[in-house]
Formats: sequence, structure tokens, C-alpha cells
Amino acid sequence: MNKTKFLRTLKDKLSKLPQNDINESISFYSEMIDDRIEDGLLEEEAVEDIGSIDDIAAQIIAERAPAKTVKTREKLTASEILAIILVSPIWISLLLTAVVVVASIIISVYTILWSIVVLLWVVIISLVGGAIGGGVLGILMVAQGNLQPGLFLIFAGFICEGLAILLCLAFNKVTLSAVFLTKKISLLIKKIFTLKKKKAEVQQ
Repeated sequence: MNKTKFLRTLKDKLSKLPQNDINESISFYSEMIDDRIEDGLLEEEAVEDIGSIDDIAAQIIAERAPAKTVKTREKLTASEILAIILVSPIWISLLLTAVVVVASIIISVYTILWSIVVLLWVVIISLVGGAIGGGVLGILMVAQGNLQPGLFLIFAGFICEGLAILLCLAFNKVTLSAVFLTKKISLLIKKIFTLKKKKAEVQQ
């Protein structure tokens, strides 16, 4: 099933819901399919990965129904208001702590990952500098009659050049892997905030 057919079928199954709810659900799952396609899945694979359309429709209807019921409730009782006031500092503190911990982990991973990448390329640049410096200085020494030291520096320059080429090939793969991992983490963060936004809208 392709994306268009999936969204059309889902819209039909949600026809009993208010139009605003239908539009929000269609937009949400359209973006979810697009995210999976960006991750490399084919359109049909992305649709299949989301799950059964019947289960999705049933879940949306079940989530929307309680949300509408909450809106029609009468005012909270004094005991309910007191319970919310007493408990709110606890769950707010836990939520803030969780956000800080997750943010710290993500920042640490990014910092360590890209510090390693930068350090690796600094090593390559140093080897290239050693190759150029050793070659030039070696040639000058040979020209001045210092044959043995000059040839040694030229030889050392060639070794540095060879190491730089080999490490460049290896570090290039490391850099590409770091870029790929960064993209994956960014997409994951985007999906988490999208889902949280969706749940918040459902609860309103």
C-alpha cells in the first residue's frame, strides 16, 4: 500500500471524528511516513513499518474519545485540586531532571564523537606537515653535502606521507560514520518531540 492509499483509507476509517481531529491525524502519519522514507525505506515499506491501519484507526478513535470526555467534565473538586497542587512539584522536578539528563547525554555524545574526529584529522595534518618539512629540509641538507642526514629526512618524509594517505582513507570512513550517526540522532530527537507534541494535542 502506498502513502496516498494509506492516508485515504485512514481518513475514511476516522470519518466519525471531528474534521479537525482527522486533519491532525492525517498530517501526523503523513509526516511519520516521510520520516521513514528519509531513513531509506521505500514508500510501501514505510507504510508497512507503521503497522496495521485498522489498529491505528482504533487507537486514534480510542485516544480522541477520552480527550473529548475530559473537556466536558465539570469543575475539579477541592480534593482533586489539592492533590494536583501537592503532587505537581514532584513530577515537574522529575520531568526537568529527565530532560537535563537526556540533554547532557546527547551533548556528551556529540562532543566526544566530534572531538575524536577533529583529533584524527589533526594527526593527518601533522603527518602531512612532517612529510613536507622533512622532504624540503632533507633536500637542502643533501645540497649542502650532508648526505646521510638529508637522505634520512627525505625517507622520514616519505614515511609520513604514506601514513597520512593511509590514515586519511581510514579517517574518512570514521568521519562519514560520525555524520551518519549525527543525522540518525537528529531524526530520533525530531521524532521524540513530534510524538510528544501529538500526545499533548490529544490530551487537550
